[in-house]
Amino acid sequence: MSLTPELQQKIEAAQALLLDIGRDYSPVAFANSFGAEDMVLLDLISRDRLPVGVFMLDTGRLHPETYALVQRARARLKKRLGEA
Repeated sequence: MSLTPELQQKIEAAQALLLDIGRDYSPVAFANSFGAEDMVLLDLISRDRLPVGVFMLDTGRLHPETYALVQRARARLKKRLGEA
């Protein structure tokens, strides 16, 4: 899949920002609610092995679909997703 130059620039800017945050504010963690935007950031953090931890708040009241998405994300991204 080919990305537009504009989209590629946005991805690179997000990667650079996440890298700076991980480096400058370590230890740092991303609270993920598994919404669409959070999944994009999770992919960038995992794919680029950025120094940013990831966790989710499990209230015990999440929808079954959310738990299924968490399991799929763990399997696909091989990123340890902490729970709080």
